Amino acid sequence: MEAPWNRSRATFSDGRTAAIHDVEVDIAPEGIGIEGDDVSVHWGEAGLEVVDAPANAKALRLGHADHDGARLLLEGEALVAEVREALPGLLARRPDSRRYDLKKLGVWGGAVAALAALFFLFLPAIVSGVAALIPQSVEKRLGDQALAAFSQFFDGMENECREREGQQALDWMVVQIMDGARIERGADVRVVPVDMVNAVAFPGGRVLIFDGLIQQAESAEEVAGVVAHELGHVEYRHGMERMVRDSAISAVLSVFAPGAAGDIGSEFGGALLTQSYGRDAEREADAFAVETLNRIGVTTGGMASFFERMAQKHDAGQGGSLMQYLASHPAPTERAGTIAARGTGDERILSDAEWRALKAICPKD
Repeated sequence: MEAPWNRSRATFSDGRTAAIHDVEVDIAPEGIGIEGDDVSVHWGEAGLEVVDAPANAKALRLGHADHDGARLLLEGEALVAEVREALPGLLARRPDSRRYDLKKLGVWGGAVAALAALFFLFLPAIVSGVAALIPQSVEKRLGDQALAAFSQFFDGMENECREREGQQALDWMVVQIMDGARIERGADVRVVPVDMVNAVAFPGGRVLIFDGLIQQAESAEEVAGVVAHELGHVEYRHGMERMVRDSAISAVLSVFAPGAAGDIGSEFGGALLTQSYGRDAEREADAFAVETLNRIGVTTGGMASFFERMAQKHDAGQGGSLMQYLASHPAPTERAGTIAARGTGDERILSDAEWRALKAICPKD
């Protein structure tokens, strides 16, 4: 005849070895006493944790905050009922809301922080490599998507300025800059009737110059410096790198915070409002512009004076929309000094008549 089931017996694992012990338990409001071969321990009520509590109420797996990894398995409705009677608050501690061991949490948090640090340490190299592998046709398509998202922020973006003599002046300026830049890929430089002082380069080679920047410029050489700078972003594929970086960060965020990642194209379009490529990329584009103007003998004085004037307006609190172009660029004073020091040319890029035509490229109502 089978021996009657002893409700005081349970199974215990100390969490340090693979051994499983048959033990007897003494359940009381103060906690649970556990006794068996090579086992003698008391788990106080305050540290008891519910590890697993099946819905059928026929088993209960417990742990304790002071005994890392140890487990006590109680089987049978009668034994579970005894626990419920002696320790009524214990079963209210659901497995998904039990107290976490702070040591485990600290280790896990440290591991996540280390992985995040490694991710961001190697991210620039990873981004540059991945961006270089993306076909220009794909880059162009992504650039068009970014342009569509960007255009939602402004009225008139769909209306390109093409007054004939002004367009001829712009085309001549771009031809000279492209010759000095030695860019193999094509570039599409356009002026749009937006009053903000800004210029934007999109992945794939599209560059938009806002009419507000042309109107605030005091010479064609100032505009030429900006155009050359934006073509530097095109040549170094800074826009594509920004998209890849945002996609990588978005993917990481989706792992640790599902739902935090948004639409990359729309986010990139919004980021371009502040020319948010990063300051290293902006310095790189500045150096590209200076080298380009030097090759065609055009003075960088206009480019330098543009940033000097922006700095003066900023210091006087008159920046307004002028400062949109400088939002995440290097400090204007630092930038102007570097540009002026590296310039070697002294020629103008447009004649007086051509400059007047460019200023009038967007007909005024």
